[in-house]
Amino acid sequence: WNGSFFGFTFFGPALGATGHEDDLRKVARYWHSLIPAARIRASRAWDDDPLAGIRFAWLPDEQGAETCGNGRWLDHVFHMGTVCHEAMTCWRYREDETFLRETVYPLLHESALFYENQSLVETDGRLIVGTCCDLERFRQPVKNAFLTTCAVISTFENAADAATRLGVDADA
Repeated sequence: WNGSFFGFTFFGPALGATGHEDDLRKVARYWHSLIPAARIRASRAWDDDPLAGIRFAWLPDEQGAETCGNGRWLDHVFHMGTVCHEAMTCWRYREDETFLRETVYPLLHESALFYENQSLVETDGRLIVGTCCDLERFRQPVKNAFLTTCAVISTFENAADAATRLGVDADA
């Protein structure tokens, strides 16, 4: 892919199950290395907004810049949930608390902040994912898109699990 990395790797189970745990961790470390660029991407309107979280490019290069062409997929945010799921999968193979604290949890926490503050809206007394592009086959963005909703829920669950294990952010 010419030095770009798609947000849907799903290499984790295969790498972990075959004993390639060091290679598996490279996936989480790669996404972790992009946090500064993803933070800028999430908070362009407000420099250093502590609640903006992070937003990864759809097809980032090694510096986190978007490399794919224009299209409605640029409005997707569900890929962040797959990045978080993959990072948590990396951690589960060894359950190394240092790796969880230093590499995985920052991804989970900052992605959850993005979803909470930039994706969720209250409608009829319930929280839903606001209008976004979900699957490529949708002709237009939709409210409460299924795949994105699953990604948000998974990210919140993984972030809460990691926070509990680490004993941090109990009030978040």
